[in-house]
Amino acid sequence: MKMRPIHVTILLCALAGVGLGLILFQQAPPDIPEDAPDQGQSAVSGTVQGDKPEGNGALPDQITEAQQAMLDDPRTLAFGRRLDFQADVRSFFDQADQLSEEQLEQQAQALKAELEKYEEADEVSAMESLMLQLALIKTTVGDESVQKQAMTDLIDDYKTQSEARKAEWEAQPRPEFDAYKAQEKAIVDEVMAMERIPGDVDRNEYLRQKLMEARIEAAGNDGMD
Repeated sequence: MKMRPIHVTILLCALAGVGLGLILFQQAPPDIPEDAPDQGQSAVSGTVQGDKPEGNGALPDQITEAQQAMLDDPRTLAFGRRLDFQADVRSFFDQADQLSEEQLEQQAQALKAELEKYEEADEVSAMESLMLQLALIKTTVGDESVQKQAMTDLIDDYKTQSEARKAEWEAQPRPEFDAYKAQEKAIVDEVMAMERIPGDVDRNEYLRQKLMEARIEAAGNDGMD
């Protein structure tokens, strides 16, 4: 898959130290060493096409082997596809009022299909996906009552999926967490049964300190938050 010429220019600017700005999913291009070897056939032309940046940041017509290696890297190609997707999303909403109903539906379905791939790869959160799909419904469905029902159904579907994931997580064995909760109960029972609190501090404060110590120890042992 070839990256669009403008995105080749952006990636080469990144190699030169120019910031890319805000992009979808907040992911930056990979840091590829300048002496990285060529990785096979190029995914883009060896000559940069399209407009060059204005000002003093003009790029040479020919890209170097190191730059080509960066462009050929799978992580860079994935980054380019994310840029393309971001551009497609913006273009869709910017031009929505100029498209026919058929064009709106076709482009919306294409965006949804691409969005599903990012969801499956865990490269977009459920909330981000939900918000974009709600915007697609609002743009493509003209009937207000149908639009409202479609949005309600989508939200309900995401709630169901979220609850299912939560139930699945809670059903997983967590011996370290269970051991910590048992220790926590033992500490509470011990402190509440004390006739005299060490250091003559307040019982609740002493209990808080003991529980905090136990939690820190548990976090160090098994990575609990």
